[in-house]
Amino acid sequence: MLVTPLEVQTSPAVKFTLHIDLVQSNDTPANDWSRFVGQLASQAVPPGGADQTVTVGPKVTRMEQHQALFGTPAGIVTLFREDGEFGFDPSARTFWKEPARLSSQELATMASIKPSITFDKTGRFESINGKRAERVTTTMTMPMPADVAAAPIPGLPPNLIVTIDAWVTDELKMPAGGRMPVIDQKILAALGVSQVEQFTDNRFLLKATFRVNFITGVEMVMTVRDVTDVNVPAATFDVPAGFKEVPPPSGRGGR
Repeated sequence: MLVTPLEVQTSPAVKFTLHIDLVQSNDTPANDWSRFVGQLASQAVPPGGADQTVTVGPKVTRMEQHQALFGTPAGIVTLFREDGEFGFDPSARTFWKEPARLSSQELATMASIKPSITFDKTGRFESINGKRAERVTTTMTMPMPADVAAAPIPGLPPNLIVTIDAWVTDELKMPAGGRMPVIDQKILAALGVSQVEQFTDNRFLLKATFRVNFITGVEMVMTVRDVTDVNVPAATFDVPAGFKEVPPPSGRGGR
């Protein structure tokens, strides 16, 4: 008897490892806020940072957590799709739909701040993972949040300044409509940024550092490694069949 193999639908994708860590900066000594952040980081980020396996397809992304990070246990898979954000736990065979990361009121408050945002293509290039990458610097300046401004910290500046240095390359490409969900699009829209790609000048992100002006001596670093072009089963971007829906885990945004 002739058996015809089943045809499995596949999707073109880019697969890589995303490493996230909080590191000490030698530029300036740590202040009181830095020590406080350090205490929180010891609970939220494992020593040496955490890895995620990221698979980006056309208009969809899958992120698999290898170590616990910011309250997300190891092994959790998050799907960023056009119809929403979903998480699932392969070991428990459960899934959930992630709630909004910020409430409508919080988004409206952010929109009222109207930060000043500048993008600087520096023209400075480095070799990152063997690729020629330009540093693009984004600076967001806004009034200091009231709860932070009220804190008894000597020398606290009047404005909050967030600086993002992104090293980007033309030598790698995302699938059509693919993006790395580093920052929630609704939050960006509230801040006046139309697309997350503005931070990367529409190029492939290889490394990024995030700094806040009143937190000295520490910065968050994201590094992309082991980038490959792959074809994956289309089901890679679906919640597996037979998983039971449950409420999102406790914490902001289901985290």
